[in-house]
Amino acid sequence: MAPPSPSPRTTRWTSPLPPPLVRELYAHPTITTLHNLYGPSEDTTYSTHAITNPTDDRTPIGRPVHGTQALILDSELRPVPLGTIGELYLTGLGITRGYHNRPATTAERYLPNPHGPGRLYRTGDLARWRPDGQLDYVRKSLPEHMVPKQLVPLDELPLTPNGKVDRNALPTPTPAAATRHEPPSTPTEKLLGEIWTELLGHGEIGVHDDFFALGGHSLLASRMVSRVATRTGVALDLRLVFDRPTIAELARSLPELPEHTEQKPIPRLRRTLGRS
Repeated sequence: MAPPSPSPRTTRWTSPLPPPLVRELYAHPTITTLHNLYGPSEDTTYSTHAITNPTDDRTPIGRPVHGTQALILDSELRPVPLGTIGELYLTGLGITRGYHNRPATTAERYLPNPHGPGRLYRTGDLARWRPDGQLDYVRKSLPEHMVPKQLVPLDELPLTPNGKVDRNALPTPTPAAATRHEPPSTPTEKLLGEIWTELLGHGEIGVHDDFFALGGHSLLASRMVSRVATRTGVALDLRLVFDRPTIAELARSLPELPEHTEQKPIPRLRRTLGRS
């Protein structure tokens, strides 16, 4: 029997495509072209495409497919220079609406696009632009939706007769008790409450209310950090807002303000018409 003639092939690989595997596949007599496709489920299908080269030291994930735009941004959602590592954001026709019944996670991952129409999806992946216009995948951060929200201690795991974990026998986690409304009381809490009200448009915000459950997202979190710095002189780390998304938790990260803090008004500039 004659060997099959060479033909283009597409190989599915669910993790970063290592260069040794690329070279191994190209060594196969029936493979002439190897395509590398990247894309999270939140972008429906694939987001980027590359035709691999066995001589590459790193396998790129390529360029955005038709109808998709990729952006490499810093923590302030600003584009980073060529070759600089940043977080990969996607926008375009394939971006989904969000996570069902998970408003906080949706608000963190799906953001208004400050660079154009539509929404941004925050992949959590680190990447950079190569000089040839392709994306270089660096590594993956742990997505928020993969971090456990509740842990249930067990003396031992229930097992099936085959020795595997019996998921049907696992106890159902007891929902955490609903937090009671507690208005801001300290000067620091009150200041944060005022800033949250300005940004979120809610009248009564309690110190245990979650910023993202109230409709906040990364762009608003960045604005909150900026306003806190303007009014207190303290530069909060943006990541702290995600780790401590309530007024009570954030207030512990700020110095206690005096009881009567008088905010300095911003001077209004006067325009002077030039004389001809």
